Amino acid sequence: MTVQAKVILNFLIAFLFTLSLSSGRAQDIQLFETAAQNLVLLKNDSGLLPLADLQSHKIAMMNFGNEGEVFRKTAANYTHTGFKGTVSSLEGFMQMAKMFHWEKDFQGHDLLIVSVFSNAVKNDPQLTSLHDFFNWEILPSKKILVCFGPESAFANLPKADALIFSPTENGYSESLAMQLIFGGATVRGKLQNDLPPFKTGDGLHIEKRTRLGYALPEAVGLDSKFLNEEIEKIVLEGYAQGAYPGAQVLVAKNGQIILHKAWGYQSSERTAPVGVDDIYDLASVTKVAAALPALMYFHSKGKLDLDAPLKRYYPKFRRSNKKDLTLRRLLTHTARLQAWIPFWKAAVNPDGSFKNKTFSADSSAKYPVPVTDKLFLYKNYRKKVFKTIKKSPLIDTAGYVYSDLSFYLYPEIIQDLSGQDFETFLKKEFYDPLGANTLTFNAYRHFDSTKIIPTEVDDAFRKTLLHGRVDDEGAAMLGGVSGHAGLFGSAADLAKIFQMYLNGGSYGGRQFISKSTLKEFTAAPYKAEGVHRGVGFDKPLLVYDAVKSSAAKKASPATFGHSGFTGTLVWADPESQLLFIFLSNRVNPTRENRKLYDLNIRPRIHQAIYDAMKITD
Repeated sequence: MTVQAKVILNFLIAFLFTLSLSSGRAQDIQLFETAAQNLVLLKNDSGLLPLADLQSHKIAMMNFGNEGEVFRKTAANYTHTGFKGTVSSLEGFMQMAKMFHWEKDFQGHDLLIVSVFSNAVKNDPQLTSLHDFFNWEILPSKKILVCFGPESAFANLPKADALIFSPTENGYSESLAMQLIFGGATVRGKLQNDLPPFKTGDGLHIEKRTRLGYALPEAVGLDSKFLNEEIEKIVLEGYAQGAYPGAQVLVAKNGQIILHKAWGYQSSERTAPVGVDDIYDLASVTKVAAALPALMYFHSKGKLDLDAPLKRYYPKFRRSNKKDLTLRRLLTHTARLQAWIPFWKAAVNPDGSFKNKTFSADSSAKYPVPVTDKLFLYKNYRKKVFKTIKKSPLIDTAGYVYSDLSFYLYPEIIQDLSGQDFETFLKKEFYDPLGANTLTFNAYRHFDSTKIIPTEVDDAFRKTLLHGRVDDEGAAMLGGVSGHAGLFGSAADLAKIFQMYLNGGSYGGRQFISKSTLKEFTAAPYKAEGVHRGVGFDKPLLVYDAVKSSAAKKASPATFGHSGFTGTLVWADPESQLLFIFLSNRVNPTRENRKLYDLNIRPRIHQAIYDAMKITD
């Protein structure tokens, strides 16, 4: 199989709903609509569906019959699932399961999702084997049963807490059924024939999506042919010009992902193709996906005043020239802070060697902070970083100057407010409940390197290829965890946190941040001073400039997001309910590559999305 074929196959399996290309578009639309109309929810005890708190469940899955690949892949888009097995037929399954002691694989799980295709029960019209399986005492206490095929194949169903039925057996029906389980799809379907004990016309309704769903562009008013062709043309132009080794684009509209596609390779070596579930160094997108949700959390609870002086929340600076700067000014980059400080250079001698008590080639009690696998920072150097920020002079004149410096402080502020370290707080309060399991710092500790996109070859400081370790030098000197950079993640998981923002702070049935807080942080409080920035968020320029803007000309003034040095970008438009994510590693192999900016790749793609909406008006 060619590399191109592998990329296409990966895309088709993970996101079947973006298939509407060229001549097959009308057929795909019809198949999708039919699958949606035929999906029926027959039972939903205690309102189990859609699943609410993902942290309260440990989910196992079993599939009988067809491979159910899309069904399982769709589940992975929402959360981790445990033991997964596919068995072609239920006949003899229980004997085999007990022989191989499968009972141990179900231990610790509290919820089981079972999918059954009609071909698995064709030799067992009374579903005896399925009943035997459901009666197996070692199974989780709660069960969701999903059946694909004609009603006649399932005339004697076992008891389950939730029952979903689809007479349609294809990838669309598989994914829609799983979306329904997790709150990504609505359901209004009715049985077309009796399915004892259910009667023709039976069917429960779920009218509201609580999580991101997946749909064809036409379902939300966009032209799929134009959307796919225009985006692909622009991305491939950047690839051909060497703007990046590879890239991916995610587009969501009205809470539904309508395009998620990857092009090119993970690195300039062109050995491994990019996959839609690959994990990127998000660079300064960390500010809006890590620092900001934490700050907004405490603002929502009345524990953070944006107009309070910094010294209230960071008393270490109570005797500094920054003590009276307000958080609102700091977060809008109007507090007269220096743009950045090259902390690593203070550790280097003129001959390029490291100064005493800075770095060691070996880990030890004195040098415990890993910067690379062969470079470890002195235990007290962190204090020097913050002391340098504290003593740095303020810019003489007021105005907008983008600065990383205040974002170094927010993890410590969050730790003081929460009593937990920054990363633990984020995972507990946001990433785990959102099902955003790839959002993490120091990705190399948590994921196989084949799933992590490498960034630059750092020949100035770390003397190595950066792969799974933060690209930003300052964040690296803080052990990879900071409020300004260091976060890694996939496009799909980044989409969850931004869809939560678009939902007014709600996702999966949980209110993470208040609507009023989001409104305040995504506004531009200093427009009268000519400043376009939100409170932490980037926003479109007050006067559009085709050269300077990283957003589409058609993006509404309510749009908010952020870009990242490594070649990442996210924009969310509340007026259009539009979410756009672009991920690349434009710094591989070198950060000197500025073609991503020179070619205006990201704003052009953003504009193409708005144009795809326009041609359907």
